Amino acid sequence: MPEKKSLSREEADRKQSCETRKKILNSAAQVFMQKDYHTATTKEIAEKAGVAKGSVFNHFKNKEELVYQTLKFIFTEMFNPMFEALAQLPPNEAIETLIDWTFDTTENSGGVVMLMLQLSVEVYYGRDKSDVSIAVYNELVELLEDSISSSSPLFEAMGFEEPRAASQLFFALLDGISAHQLLFKETRTMEQTQKIKDLMKQLFVRRKSR
Repeated sequence: MPEKKSLSREEADRKQSCETRKKILNSAAQVFMQKDYHTATTKEIAEKAGVAKGSVFNHFKNKEELVYQTLKFIFTEMFNPMFEALAQLPPNEAIETLIDWTFDTTENSGGVVMLMLQLSVEVYYGRDKSDVSIAVYNELVELLEDSISSSSPLFEAMGFEEPRAASQLFFALLDGISAHQLLFKETRTMEQTQKIKDLMKQLFVRRKSR
């Protein structure tokens, strides 16, 4: 049996660094799922990751860069697998699953949704001109465009006369509903949320053919 080759000191350090970085990103994702940009702290993220606060800044230049890399991490770990899974479903089931997933994500990971909304508004209205925030905004715009484009064939298969317009409307409504859920979280009821979800499914999944 061949002897297992041991890592060099440099390779071991590089591996350790990569593992620590991923641990920080994973912890940051968990924190941002519950809190927005302003209330989440690097101290809290470091404690959750089990590393010193200084270690966070060894891997990320500042909080803004940490936010950017965390959102990219979330896109890779959360959004991409979801869209890959949707591609395996029949169109009606895929759209219904996407509706359920959006409502559940907003309910259970509202901090991430709020973070994306905050950054988008700040950049759009010119209140935040940092390179990192603009990069996040561009990533979000690209994600939305990809979502609209990849979902258009689903609406076409479901018989919509203008599938791209239907896809645009669908995601515009989902984004608006997510914002509404967060803004009225303290006053809305689960029954109200369920009614909105059911109406979305009636509009896009269970609609009557003309």
